[in-house]
Amino acid sequence: MKNKIEYWQDSINRPIKIFELDPTRNSYIEITKLDTFHNIISGLFDLKLIEIEDKNDTVRITNGRFDALYTPL
Repeated sequence: MKNKIEYWQDSINRPIKIFELDPTRNSYIEITKLDTFHNIISGLFDLKLIEIEDKNDTVRITNGRFDALYTPL
């Protein structure tokens, strides 16, 4: 199974762009909190994304942070 991260931009009067993880760059994702009672996951990340249709269009995210609900399997 291929690991994939997608990011999309949607702006008024601009086409939707879909980005995927740049496989040629190292990416960093760290889980900093996993609360199995409240089903919350938090973490930090640093990565580079490439627009699927235009490989010259990139997004670099540094010092990223996420908090999300998750559903255990």
